[in-house]
Amino acid sequence: MQDEVFLKPAAKGGFRFNKEVADVFDDMVTRSVPMYPEITRLCARFAADAAIEGTRVYDLGCSTASTLLEVNKYRGNKKLELVGCDPSPDMLAKAKDKVAAYDNFILKQENAQQADLSDASVVIMNFTLQFIPREERPAILKKIADALPEGGVFVFSEKIATDLPDKLDDLVTKLYDEYKQFNGYADSEIANKRKALENVLVPDSHTWHKKALGEAGFAGSAIIANWLNFSCMMAWK
Repeated sequence: MQDEVFLKPAAKGGFRFNKEVADVFDDMVTRSVPMYPEITRLCARFAADAAIEGTRVYDLGCSTASTLLEVNKYRGNKKLELVGCDPSPDMLAKAKDKVAAYDNFILKQENAQQADLSDASVVIMNFTLQFIPREERPAILKKIADALPEGGVFVFSEKIATDLPDKLDDLVTKLYDEYKQFNGYADSEIANKRKALENVLVPDSHTWHKKALGEAGFAGSAIIANWLNFSCMMAWK
């Protein structure tokens, strides 16, 4: 289904991962997140390669399980349990339909704060941390670092606060709006979605991420893909 959620202003309470969004989520994220298919593939390739035989790959905020399905495609003969966690029952309903043919998927209705990361060798979070209250993010990063063995990998993607001067940051916003216009979104849809995401999606900078990952216990981190203020990053034990 094509995303038309923001043809009208969002209801009171802002953006929600409800059934209306879940029904069009795959179209929405592909048309509104730069390089989303490639980021999904990159995350899956790194995850499948780093995952240890007989362990679990977790996707926190798995939405409709697109990234885990890519991991499954690239794992080869490696035996892995793929665990998707998401607090939205509507997202999980879509995910369950998409993974129904496989017996190595586990889907749980829980958020990143609740998730039990037992037997993890890889954790994925794609555009999820940005929706979690800022004060809770360091504890989640530490939880992930503590759960991973030596050589374990955390792969994640985020919209980033640029730390640019206002004039240049405004240009980044303008270029991103042009990207969405190119993908068929009307100016009113762009404005309505931006309003709905205010105080719901709160980004941090690359500087913050690198510092927070180090403090959480990761040995190192790096940016593996970037488009203006959208980044895919990796940290390792």
